[in-house]
Amino acid sequence: HYQVAEGDFRPELSYLVRHQGTPVAYLMSQDADEIGSIFVQHLGVVPAYRRQGVAAGLLSWTAARARAAGLSASILTVASDNEAALRTYARLGYKHVSCLSVYRKELP
Repeated sequence: HYQVAEGDFRPELSYLVRHQGTPVAYLMSQDADEIGSIFVQHLGVVPAYRRQGVAAGLLSWTAARARAAGLSASILTVASDNEAALRTYARLGYKHVSCLSVYRKELP
């Protein structure tokens, strides 16, 4: 079983990207359960700025800062049907390590 994260928020490894003062992307990190690793909890890019390398640049920047902070791995999750994200993560060297199943229950 692979646990993703329950760690503390890492503001020094979390970023907001602006273009001409307007927020266009963000990344939030926290400590991963795996010692020495960071978990990218949230990553988002405004639709008009997608497919321009913003997410890849943000992930690369975060990885460099995490390495400088002494961390050895970056972990993230993604929906299995998000093909654009899957391609980006593979291109950046992320490897598939686990599947996560989502369950839902209606509350009466």
